Amino acid sequence: MQREDGHDADSLFTKHSVADVRILHARTSTDIERKKQDLRVMVGERYRDLINTADAIKSMQSHSTTISHNIESLSTMCDARTLKTAVGMRLVRDKDTTLEQKRGMVYSVAAQIKVLVDTPEQIWHAMESHAYLTCTLLYLIAQRIYENLQQSDTALRPMMSFPVIRRQWNAVSHFRAQIIERAQGFLGSFDQDPQNIAETLCAITLLEPTHEPLQSLLTARRHLPHPSHPTHPIQATLTSFTKTVQDVYTLFCKDVFARTVQRVQDTDMTGLYRNMHSIWRYLPGCVQGFRPCVAWGGVDVRGGVRGWVDLMEKETRKSVEGALEHVMSGKELMRIRKGVDEVLEELRDWDVMCTAVVGEAYDLYTRLLHTPFTHTTDRILETHFKRLSSRPTTYTLPPCTNLSTDLWTRGAVDGTTKMADGFEAGLKAILEDMSGLETIRFDKVFQNGMRAYVDGLRFLMNGKGMDDTLGIGRVAKRVAMRLKRMQGDLPCGPKVLEGCLEAFMELYVDCHSVWVTSVCERVREMLVRGIPDEIPHGMDQCQDEDLASQPSTYMLQALWYIHQEWNRVGGVTLEKSVVEYLKQELGRTVQDVYHHTNSVQRAFHIMYLSRLGFPLSMDEPALVDVVDRYHARTCTLFGAFSTNVPALKPVQVRDVPVVTPPRFTLLPVTRGTYRGFA
Repeated sequence: MQREDGHDADSLFTKHSVADVRILHARTSTDIERKKQDLRVMVGERYRDLINTADAIKSMQSHSTTISHNIESLSTMCDARTLKTAVGMRLVRDKDTTLEQKRGMVYSVAAQIKVLVDTPEQIWHAMESHAYLTCTLLYLIAQRIYENLQQSDTALRPMMSFPVIRRQWNAVSHFRAQIIERAQGFLGSFDQDPQNIAETLCAITLLEPTHEPLQSLLTARRHLPHPSHPTHPIQATLTSFTKTVQDVYTLFCKDVFARTVQRVQDTDMTGLYRNMHSIWRYLPGCVQGFRPCVAWGGVDVRGGVRGWVDLMEKETRKSVEGALEHVMSGKELMRIRKGVDEVLEELRDWDVMCTAVVGEAYDLYTRLLHTPFTHTTDRILETHFKRLSSRPTTYTLPPCTNLSTDLWTRGAVDGTTKMADGFEAGLKAILEDMSGLETIRFDKVFQNGMRAYVDGLRFLMNGKGMDDTLGIGRVAKRVAMRLKRMQGDLPCGPKVLEGCLEAFMELYVDCHSVWVTSVCERVREMLVRGIPDEIPHGMDQCQDEDLASQPSTYMLQALWYIHQEWNRVGGVTLEKSVVEYLKQELGRTVQDVYHHTNSVQRAFHIMYLSRLGFPLSMDEPALVDVVDRYHARTCTLFGAFSTNVPALKPVQVRDVPVVTPPRFTLLPVTRGTYRGFA
């Protein structure tokens, strides 16, 4: 067996091994099966059309042959000699007209069959040009011809004599559904000319008299542009809405559709067919005089459009929200808003059209876009502040061991400044990104964001030591200072800003509370350990010349420790509330330790601490001058921690001479009694 490509069985076995031949055999078998399957699919898909086409061709061939024979017969009959012979033969019968009547009947049937045969091609050509009114008129003429042939009671009996009529009508009848479907799809396009829309509405109404034209247009316009539209989906949606209102106004308020209906009803059907003028005169009068009738007597435009507007408002908001859900920045949202404004600016006579179509002025942005844009703005704003409030969890703050030295080196101060700078830069970026956008929830979102930022700083306090906690407190204060400095740029109310500043400062105080508690506990230990070494003499056991003139060593050590801590944490930078809280807690600690004791030395301590600003009170006239003089000499050692620093004044001369400070500060005194704490 020799193949055309030169590969016969012998050459295959010569050139290839048995395994290769088997592979080639399997591959060839697979190709044969695939070709068979493709052939079956193609035949199955086109089987009905193929059979109908074959039948139509066969029938057309048969009838064409018959017509050719008839024409030849007519030509023969019309021959001059033949006519003379026929006339001579029929002179006796007075020109029998039966043959002419039969000829006219045959010509009429042949012309109608010709129209039926040519109609499918004409309809296809019109559909490709989106001339759906032409398609409809062609279909209606073919329908009229078929009905006329069905009702024919002539002796020719065309339905029985010409089976091609029924088959050809079957080929034409299925166009009705296709014309309606494609015409509705054509109405759904938003870039069509109003005249084309009016003709398409006439076509649908002619094929479906129950379809009201306005509702057909509005039903086709209920869909929204696909998200893959070349322009932005929101602009395309807005354009589709405005174009529909414009089309309704042009068609039904400016009578474009009414004029089109009148023109269609006056249309001469002769011009629908190409190269049909020669046989048009043979068509019966019911076909030549056919005029379409559009079932339309006016419409309530406002009533029909209001329902469509209500439905499209919901669909448009939903579509716009879906298109905006991927927008993550205010600048991008502002760019979309500018595109919307450009579409709105291009509208002409919009209020006039809305008043005529809807019955009232219609603000597109307020009714369709305001809610989705506001929701998107709030979402973007919340996302920005959520991102800003999560920054504390990403920071690593170096611990502060001694602020007095760290002020001049790179350490905790740099970390605190970095966090504050990051906060300020983030907040400025938010304000810049949201510039120009409308929102009524900025106060709430801003307040929630600041509280979340404070909560993030509080979360950093978990498991941290005292020095780390102080660093977090300083961050809170720095952020509050930056926030206060930006108050002129923030679009929030003064009460909201004040509440946020209070939250940061409350965290600042809470962070220093740990340090205050630690200092108080250490001072308590030092006082409790030093009290047993004192001689427990009261004022009733001491003489005037032996009054205490300076604090005990353990008290001076406690004060020295306090001022060491004060210097370490940068006491001059502390807020007044923290300083007052520290002195209040130290006063409670001293009062709690000295509550059940009374001695001259402890009275001196109380009065001296009260001079240093501790919230303690005690009135012992015998010790006033001595305490004041000692305080005047030593208060400058405590710097800013000490308040109410008096001028140095000499001791007033009294009945009892002033004694020099003894080595031991607790000596018996006989005058006065210790009255305890006030």
